[in-house]
Order: sequence, then C-alpha cells, then structure tokens
Amino acid sequence: GLLASYHCDEASGSILVNATGGTNGTLFNSPVWTASPIVYSGNALSIDGIDDQVTVPHPISGDFTLEYLMKTSATGINGSQWFHGSGIIDAEVGGQTYDWGTSLLGSRLAFGIGGPGIDRTAISTIDVNTGNWVHVAVSWRQSTGEVKMYIDGVDQGSFSPTSTQPRSAPTRIVFGSLQTNSRFYTGAIDEVRIWNVVRTQAEIQADMNKELKPATATSLLAYYTFDQGLPAGTNPGLNTIYDLKGNNNGVLNNFALTGTSSNYIAQNNALITLPLQWLKFTAYQVQATRQVKLEWTTGAELNTKDFLVQHSINSTDWNNIAVLPSAGINTGQAQYSFVHKEPALSANYYRILQRDIDNRTSYSPVQLVNLKAAREGLVIINPRVNTGILQLRLAEAASISIFNTTGHLMKQLQFNAGTQVINVHQFPKGIYVLSNGMEAKKFFVE
Repeated sequence: GLLASYHCDEASGSILVNATGGTNGTLFNSPVWTASPIVYSGNALSIDGIDDQVTVPHPISGDFTLEYLMKTSATGINGSQWFHGSGIIDAEVGGQTYDWGTSLLGSRLAFGIGGPGIDRTAISTIDVNTGNWVHVAVSWRQSTGEVKMYIDGVDQGSFSPTSTQPRSAPTRIVFGSLQTNSRFYTGAIDEVRIWNVVRTQAEIQADMNKELKPATATSLLAYYTFDQGLPAGTNPGLNTIYDLKGNNNGVLNNFALTGTSSNYIAQNNALITLPLQWLKFTAYQVQATRQVKLEWTTGAELNTKDFLVQHSINSTDWNNIAVLPSAGINTGQAQYSFVHKEPALSANYYRILQRDIDNRTSYSPVQLVNLKAAREGLVIINPRVNTGILQLRLAEAASISIFNTTGHLMKQLQFNAGTQVINVHQFPKGIYVLSNGMEAKKFFVE
C-alpha cells in the first residue's frame, strides 16, 4: 500500500505533511514555497481573440445538443451565416458540406447547420455580449432537420428546417474560432457539454446552473470544465483539456497560460459546483488471487466527508462494503485504494459514492471486473512424502524455501512455473513448511 504521500500544500513553515498519516518530513536550508500548477479549482477558460483555440475530437454524427457558458463584451464579426461571425464552438468546413457551428454574430448568438446549397443559420433574438455569464444550448434533430436554440433557458423561437444528412465533417471541433483557424472569439467559455440526443427545454433549464455528475449523465458524449490550473496564475504545461465523460481530451493551442487573459480564470461564482473532481477510477483482479483492488484519484476536495465503496453483481442492486475517510481539504490530487477480499466468482460491479459534509453526493463511474477462479500460486501435490521426492506446482516462477518446525531453513531453490520436484531424502521424519514468499503450505516426511 501507499506508505508516504507529500502534496506540498502547506505554503509556509518547515514541515512537509505525510498525507497517509505517516512520518512528516522536515525542510532544511529555507527552500521557497511556490504555487503548484497541479491544482483543481473552479475555473473557466479565457480566450484572447487573437490566436487562442482549443481542439477536441468530433464525437457526433446524428442528433446532438451542445451546451456551454460564455462571457464576453466584445462584438463579433457581422454577417448572415454563422461562419461569418467569430467562432465560439465550431465544426465548420470551407465549401459546402455537412458541417455545423456556433459563433458570435455581431451581438447575437448564431447556430448553423451546413449542407450543399442549404447552409442555414439560426440567430438569437437577444444579445449575448452583455459582459455577464450566459448559458447557450443549441440542438439539431437529424430525422427532421429541426434546430432549437435556448439562451439562459429561454426558447429563441422556430427556425427553418435544415439538412438531414449526418454531420460527417470535420474530424475535430474548435473552441475559440472557426474550425478553419479564422475569425477568433474574445471572451470566456466554461461547462462545455456535448450530448447525442436532443435535450428538452426542461432538461436544459434543470442543469444549466450547476456542474454535472458525468457518471450518471446518460447520453452525454463529452464534458469539459477547464478546472485544472491556478485561476489567473502561471500554468505552464497545462495544455490538455480533460473530457470528464469519455476519452475526447482536447489540446490548448497558443495560450499564454499566465495572467487574466489567454489562461484559466475563475468560473461563474453562481455555478453550483460538485464537491470534487473524479480524475480516475480503476478496478482489477489481483494476480493469482480472487481479490479485487479498487484505486481512485480525486481533485479539488473541499468539503468531502468520506467515500462509500459499493458492490453489485447485476449493476442494479448495490451493497455497501466499505467506508474510507476523505484526505481532507486538498486542491491537488488525492489517491485512495481498497481491496475487496470476497468478490463473486462472476461479474462484479463497483462504484464509489462520495459524501460531502453538507450531505451532497456524487458517484464515480462504474467499473466491471469479471472474476475468474484464480489459480493457486503454490500447490503441494503429495503432502505426505514417503518416497523422498516432494512434488509441487507453481503458477509462476518463484524462490522456494523449506523450513522445519523450529523455523530453521532446510533448503532454498529457484523454480520456473509448472510442476517441479524436490529431493527430501535427507530430511528427518516430521512436519515441514514450504513457502514461495507469498503462500506457505505444510508437508509431512514419513
């Protein structure tokens, strides 16, 4: 298990706290405390309007809903189509093809669906460059070509049907400009969500002012919160934008990553945040045993009380099998582990229920381990030896030691995996213990 973990979050003094509860460290010769970039805060992303952009994979084809928060007081480029404006989140391709995108068109939000000869753009009825945080939701239904737009949850009206062909182009989505690397947006974005369904107005209104629990958000394809780094701090190297739902991580391009622009900044303080960030959760069978080990990593633990480990054999009925206390307030990463010693010899589903001190909760993703009966690492084939030859079987290569009942080492040999024999002719009659370093088995010499 973990013996020592030093987060270096003290910020002052000469003691380095061991987060496992073990022996603390001592600082010598007056080293200087400095801000760490490994921080998970409530952040948004500031885009400078010059050359900043984020690129992420394009995960959609059919029905979709795109949601995000934006904040700008700039006026976008004017025109009649979305690709005339300043690209906010965009998948436009030059020429006529089945693309789409959103932009700031003057002072309004524009959402376009492309197709050969039928590019169509929906434009909001209200200004979105108010200098305040504005929630945007746009959707497209493939079967009818229906387009919907909501600004702060308010329906922006009916728009002409569009192409019904799949959104096959391009291979990436760009935040901060048109996908064609032009017409850059000046402002901030946050809480970018891509769904593979057309969400209803009620669903959009219910979630628009709070962070999501991605593990329980069905139909969510990608989710970007920009919560790594120090807001308006110095964040060199933090160029990866993490998709909290799947594997569609993005890349920051041309960001300064220092100061109040072209960097991570403080998010909307009215946004209802989750108690922590789930960074990683894995479950796997421990080799040569029937045990399952769970490991998880969190970020930005502020008010977390504990973690409830839950187990199911059908992914429907869950049982609590352990409670682990939180590491406490932590703006960096915290790591946890638990070993389930008696799982089912079949499907085993695991999830972690995080509980906050004010009774808010969040779930980790669910992990499945199909447990197979583990081979014994060490088997004595003839535990009563009357021929002078001991036979054993090893699941893997090992160093074998034989001890008498007083603990005296009688013999030590190195073997490969498989069936092996040991000559014990010279051993006096009696009981002996054979060990491979992990297991110990008794045998009797007659």
